[in-house]
Amino acid sequence: MDEIIPGLWLGPMPFAENISVLKRNGIMSILTLDILPLDCNVFKGFNMKFLYLRDEPSQDLLEILEDALSFIDESIKNNSNILVHCAMGVSRSASVVIAYLMRRNHLSYEEAYNIVSTKRSIL
Repeated sequence: MDEIIPGLWLGPMPFAENISVLKRNGIMSILTLDILPLDCNVFKGFNMKFLYLRDEPSQDLLEILEDALSFIDESIKNNSNILVHCAMGVSRSASVVIAYLMRRNHLSYEEAYNIVSTKRSIL
């Protein structure tokens, strides 16, 4: 799990044993981009959003992108650090974080990708 910009974290699926790490880093919002949501009973007290997104080339990221970017914006505006994750924190979640940086900072794909890959080397 890596902080890409202040308040915006990218990583793999969190587990119950990660809750203390999330809280220690001020993460109270979680965006899940996967085929199954996190267990709400395990992650009580977190602001969570689940967007169904398969990890395959035929999946259209644009179908969920606006919802994802809005949730990230809302979380950061409310001073809630956010974790954006998929299963491994490599493709789906990284793509959304790159798109967020492109929109928020008016960056090219290459500029946003370089920021993310500098902070998270396993893209």
